[in-house]
Amino acid sequence: MSFKLKKRVIFITSKIPPEHSGAGKRIYNFFQYLKNNDYYNVNIITYTMKKHPGIISVKSVLNNRSYFRRLRIILQFVYSLVQIEILCRKKLFERDTVIWLTSASTLTFAAAIVFKFRKYKIVTQNTLLHSDDPGFRYPNDILNLKYCLKKLQYKLSNNVTCNSPALYQVTKDHHANVSIIPNPIRDDFILEDVDLDEKRLNKNILSIGTLGYRKGTDIVLKAFQMISKIDSDFTLTLVGPNKRFNEIVRNENIQLTMKELNKIKLVNYDTEILKYYLKSSILFLPSRREGFASVFIEAMATQTPVIGKKIAGVTDYIFCNKNSYIFDTEEPKVYADAILSISKCKESYENEVVINKLNISKFKQNKVYNKYINLIETDA
Repeated sequence: MSFKLKKRVIFITSKIPPEHSGAGKRIYNFFQYLKNNDYYNVNIITYTMKKHPGIISVKSVLNNRSYFRRLRIILQFVYSLVQIEILCRKKLFERDTVIWLTSASTLTFAAAIVFKFRKYKIVTQNTLLHSDDPGFRYPNDILNLKYCLKKLQYKLSNNVTCNSPALYQVTKDHHANVSIIPNPIRDDFILEDVDLDEKRLNKNILSIGTLGYRKGTDIVLKAFQMISKIDSDFTLTLVGPNKRFNEIVRNENIQLTMKELNKIKLVNYDTEILKYYLKSSILFLPSRREGFASVFIEAMATQTPVIGKKIAGVTDYIFCNKNSYIFDTEEPKVYADAILSISKCKESYENEVVINKLNISKFKQNKVYNKYINLIETDA
């Protein structure tokens, strides 16, 4: 009786929890899923120094001194090449191995070269517009090195996945084998018994993600200030790394009163965010750029209406053009008026929840993970 060894899958991403990385968090969840279900022998190679079965942490060259910053990409890339080559020479990985590169970093660039030389199958998971996509050129990129290494990673990959049509459109011109696979929604986020009236009247606005201009934190704060002047019962919860909060307030000259500041709750990165959806009336994310934005489907699953900014090829794909509260503007007053309006109108609030619930099925975890597994199993 013949016995076939389980295939090995090696995920490579620069950061995984507890460090903040949306792409890293998603691939870490998939890694856990495969491990718990005993599908494959799985490992993650990452810069995050985390002690956990299956995690292989490699050192990162980190130094923010100005004279070193421009050379960091070169030193970190070379250092990563050496470390991954050492791992390969220890013969930790079998021949029947799939290398899954998440996003674009010095670690994934190095891995693409080392593992392609050894003729492993390579998948690149493209997750963010104007950063991970192969057409984006980085500012202050010495000799265009990072851009060229990213292009090489795509060229060496057997398959490329994109989580939205927007990413697919900018990626298909650079690779012949590209597929769209959305981000998954965890099963425990899909709620049924929610008291929508209580939720609506809670008047807590939730925004999730690293505080910064990409996520539209400046728009959130300005809109909240307008809302507070009309209805002081509203509160705002900002979940995510918040080092830039004071910088944004200062740069945008947002004059928050002490009363308004007391209504704003700053929560740093939290691995378990379901509890925040449960306590919130609305998810407000006027993000300027996303590859997908998993918080949108998390909100839909938890019956939390979403108010946000239109991102071509992303928001239309997630909401199927059926969300009435996605606006193509950066004007804070538009969002403030929308939040006040939906909070007052029980019918509008409940209609939005019903429409969103009908749209959740395509993002269910098993459905998405089966697409990932099919990609691992194919010979291409």
